[in-house]
Amino acid sequence: MSAVLKYAMSGEPISDTLRAELDEALGEIVASRSPLPVASGRVALQLLLETSGLDRGAEILLPAYTFGLLYPAVRASGFAPVAVDIDPHTFQMDPARSADAVTGRTGAIVATHLFGEPCDIGAYAEIADSRGLLLIEDCAQALGALTEGKPVGSFGHAAITSFDVSKPLQCIKGGLVWGSDTQWLRRVRERLCELDGEPENILPDVLKALLEKLLLGSVLWRIPMTLFSYHWAQSLFVKLYRSRESGNKTPGEVTKIRSAAMPGGFAEILKSNLHNYRERLSARRQLRALYHESLGDIVAFQHTAAGDEGTCHMIVGRVPCDTFRLRRYLAARGTDIGIGAEIADDCSGDGNSVVSRVSREAVSFPVYHGLSCEDVERVCTIVRAGVEAVGERHGLRGHAGTATG
Repeated sequence: MSAVLKYAMSGEPISDTLRAELDEALGEIVASRSPLPVASGRVALQLLLETSGLDRGAEILLPAYTFGLLYPAVRASGFAPVAVDIDPHTFQMDPARSADAVTGRTGAIVATHLFGEPCDIGAYAEIADSRGLLLIEDCAQALGALTEGKPVGSFGHAAITSFDVSKPLQCIKGGLVWGSDTQWLRRVRERLCELDGEPENILPDVLKALLEKLLLGSVLWRIPMTLFSYHWAQSLFVKLYRSRESGNKTPGEVTKIRSAAMPGGFAEILKSNLHNYRERLSARRQLRALYHESLGDIVAFQHTAAGDEGTCHMIVGRVPCDTFRLRRYLAARGTDIGIGAEIADDCSGDGNSVVSRVSREAVSFPVYHGLSCEDVERVCTIVRAGVEAVGERHGLRGHAGTATG
């Protein structure tokens, strides 16, 4: 912690020694040589797009169900994001709809491994190869996930991930770029060198993270738990949280990246959390199996392909009742779930889309380091009672697994 605070006060960049250690450890996880640590996942995407060689204004296909700040990041890089609807069972971008969305202006596909579960990356690779498109894997929630026996991020031309306090590999902020296109990665590296500037003051981010950790571990967390069970409060919070991000860029207009390099303090935190990363993934997978076993008859959990190994960043399923009322029921009993924009954003702009229906029914269940099987069993008992109580109160019936797209 002393090293982290030293970096936090000084804002020093990553030392050569620390960079070498991260190269080795992270390179083993992503099966790539010399991945590039950067300031955030958003910066990682911007760096890739700005060095892609695509014409400004080109269309970039994105999942309609994802972290909403991906869209401003694409616009800030001078490109036009195109939302593609999802599969109602996997919650991932639908490959067939992706193929249909390709036009003469399409330049790239951003394939997201949503909630840490591998998407059908082979299908996107086929589309990209046949149409001459770039394929970027968004592994922001899936670092360490495997599909077809290979790490995610191994199938596209380039890949990104991000680190924050919510991820299995925790940091306060930061990102990573890697990939198989060595020329593209060389251009990213050169762009990083061009953007080297004044040391960044990361102390506010450190203090904010510490405050959030203290709040999450206290009874005070029941206040936001209850507030966010009302749609207006959640919408207001999301609007304020993202108020500095502009979504109205003119096609082709580029916004300057303010800070591109990962600060040394964040790199120190990342390094300290690497030693038991795989053990944390194994524990999360065990908790997911318990949720599926205990609630699979009333919750339509995200479908994953046989043999895939996800990170279980989030355990998400669709429930047959009003999610905001369910959250109020659970909050009153000290149990928190994620709903609405806390899980992912509906970026479709179409109230009749699949993603619109899925996002209204989706909840994410507690999964974090230190949560025990006994804790999950208690949560499942309360959730089952809540689904029954809320559903009966509002005349809702039926099995969550029968929800249609």
